[in-house]
This record gives sequence, structure tokens and C-alpha cells, in this order.
Amino acid sequence: MSYNIGTMKKVKLFAVLLILLFITSLSGCTNLNNPLNGTEWKLVGWSISSIDISITTITLNFEDNKNLRGNGGVNSYGASYKLGLNNSITIGTISATNMASTNPEINRAESIYFILLNEVKYYELADEKLILLDKGRNQLLIFEKQ
Repeated sequence: MSYNIGTMKKVKLFAVLLILLFITSLSGCTNLNNPLNGTEWKLVGWSISSIDISITTITLNFEDNKNLRGNGGVNSYGASYKLGLNNSITIGTISATNMASTNPEINRAESIYFILLNEVKYYELADEKLILLDKGRNQLLIFEKQ
């Protein structure tokens, strides 16, 4: 079988384009364009009205493209996370230290925070704020950038 030089150039160009397409598709899978990567946040609002969040400081830090950590008001915590399409976010199992505050309201606030964090399915970024949403896109947690 013989090929002319024009056909060989077209085959090589097609192969290069396929490789570039493959690399581009991988970049979406590895969160290379992760807007949360390296950011630090402080909780300033939430969907629970029975506890004033100003009684403690709750933080959320996205350390890299796959892990988050923070302080729930009493305990340090961490989990894995993954961003998806349409601003979806999947947060893995949360692990935390096992201390308690002498203030039962702070303990309650932390427990509620972890419950809400487990409900998160989407996120929004706007004006130095991170808003975490449930599966119906209802606001659960509102953070300010630190």
C-alpha cells in the first residue's frame, strides 16, 4: 500500500488533534481549573435560624484539588472533594477530631454544620462569597473569603 505525502500529513495532523482532544478532556477530570483550590473561607451564614453562628468560628479550606479541611467550631475536620459539571461538588466522608466544648450551643452548632456539609451538592462563587447548596439548589452554608 502506498501513501502520498499529503495523505501522511493529514494522518499526522489528525493524530495530533486526537491527542490534544484527549489531553483537554483529562484536564476537566483532574480539576486543573478548580476555582476553589487554595482558598480559605469563614462561615457567615447558614440555613439554620435556631443558632447564631457568631458564637464560634467555623472555617473551610480547600488545600488542593482533592482535599478540604477546616475547623467546625471545636474540632478540626477534613474530607476529600471533587468538582463536577454545573458547579456540582461531591464531599467525601468527613473525619474530625473528637473534642467537646464546655458550651453546649457551640457543640450543637458544630454538629449542625457537619450535617449541612454532608448535604452539599452544588456551590456558587460570587463577590468573595462561597455558597454551598443542597440537591434542590437551596442555600445551606454561606462563607466569606479569608
